[in-house]
Amino acid sequence: MFRVKLLISPLIIITVLLFTVDSYAQSSLEELFASKKFSEAYEEGMKQLKKSPKDVKILKLTASSATEAFLEKEGTELFQKAIKLAPKDAELFYLFGKHFGKFAKRAEEELQYAKALEYKSNYPEVYSPYAYVLFKNGKYQSVDSLSNLALQLNPKDSKAKLAKASTLAILGKSQEARQQYKELLSFDPKNREALLHFGKMEENLRNFTEAMNRFERILEFEPNDLEAKIQIGIVYSKLNMKKEARLFFYKLLKEYPNEVKLVRTVADFEMSMQNIMYAKSLYYDVLKLDDKNAQSYINMYDMYAQLGIADSSVMILKKGLEVIPNSKELLMELAQHYGTNKKYPEAISLFKKVEKLDSNNINCLFKLSVAYLKSGFTEEALTYANRIIAKVPYDSSAFYYRLKAEIMLSKGDYISAKKIFEKVVEIDPNDAHGWYNLGIIYINKNDQENASKNLIKALEIDPKFGECRKVYIRFLAGMNKFEEALKQCELLRDEDPFGADDYIMAIKEMMK
Repeated sequence: MFRVKLLISPLIIITVLLFTVDSYAQSSLEELFASKKFSEAYEEGMKQLKKSPKDVKILKLTASSATEAFLEKEGTELFQKAIKLAPKDAELFYLFGKHFGKFAKRAEEELQYAKALEYKSNYPEVYSPYAYVLFKNGKYQSVDSLSNLALQLNPKDSKAKLAKASTLAILGKSQEARQQYKELLSFDPKNREALLHFGKMEENLRNFTEAMNRFERILEFEPNDLEAKIQIGIVYSKLNMKKEARLFFYKLLKEYPNEVKLVRTVADFEMSMQNIMYAKSLYYDVLKLDDKNAQSYINMYDMYAQLGIADSSVMILKKGLEVIPNSKELLMELAQHYGTNKKYPEAISLFKKVEKLDSNNINCLFKLSVAYLKSGFTEEALTYANRIIAKVPYDSSAFYYRLKAEIMLSKGDYISAKKIFEKVVEIDPNDAHGWYNLGIIYINKNDQENASKNLIKALEIDPKFGECRKVYIRFLAGMNKFEEALKQCELLRDEDPFGADDYIMAIKEMMK
């Protein structure tokens, strides 16, 4: 018995020693990572993976070290290996999302956060970066709910607060956005991105003093921030200080001659000043600096379109697609060009290409639905309208329900259309078009009382809704309420003076 014990003891000792060595190595990796020695942590992790290639914990830590050491390809490969071994590990997808975020690969980042929440629906760490990347990717409908979840956990979460504020600004809710920006800057006063977005919002609202204050604040702690300087030049031009703007921009160009955004901004400025040839020269300079910049091709397209040179405008977009064939921006621009010119088959073909690249692109799906509707393919239009409604939050869906109702109208299904328009104004009581279309439906049903109520409601919400006012004028005249119709004509005068005169003449003729 004693001999057996002697034989076993060395085995136990060896096992314990091996375990101790492995644990020591792993703790060494963790210590290097915690000490922010990311390159050394990555090297240590790769050594350990030679011994333990299927250890998910080591893979996870080594991949995260690669992320922080700016080793994009290496980090991507390590995360992919780890996910193959642990395909439902929510933390892996979260970290993989952070990895893509480090390298500004927003679409991939968004996808990984979505997967993280798929495997762990209550995952607080994901809410803030996911809200932020959705904002960056223009998926505004889902930002509010996610940023609210993040802010419930941490009211001073800068990323979540920024995503919420900037989304509100983009959706035109400037008062709410302003409040959110101010709250964010109260606890994070040097948040460059918040100051920049806040300034741009105020600039778009023509609050130029406020805008300038935000941009100048950035320069107080980042004196070489080019984007803030560019925005100051833009404010000068919007204040009609053209001479100051030109001097400011050309001083910047001497300092930063190869900065694409600056050169493009100066080109836009010259275009606004009708210096066409110089603007064209600058746009070509942008393409020389970066021929894979989709926005530069779009700027040139806009320039040729303004000049009325349709062939050249289309040609420049096609040239851009030769260089960057999968550019969603260029495909969308060309598709919209064809749609505007009623070339719906060509538009649909290009929108479908965008859909393949980004099946969640709400703008693309909406325009596909409209293109199908205008082509007379109502079933296809309805399919896309329903897909959009299924993707967007209920409180943001009124606009898309309105599209669906208009499709039903085109099919001659007035009963369904009426129900859907009622849903539109239930979701958004300030949707003037919803009330207007209900008024039209009641006119067709010869229900004069409800027709009048709905048209008046639409005009109360939007007094400049010219088409609605014209319908209301015709409705009143048809009921022989000529004096009321003439009053409405005077209200129409601001929007359409010639139309108002024509209606007045017609009504006076009817009164004889």
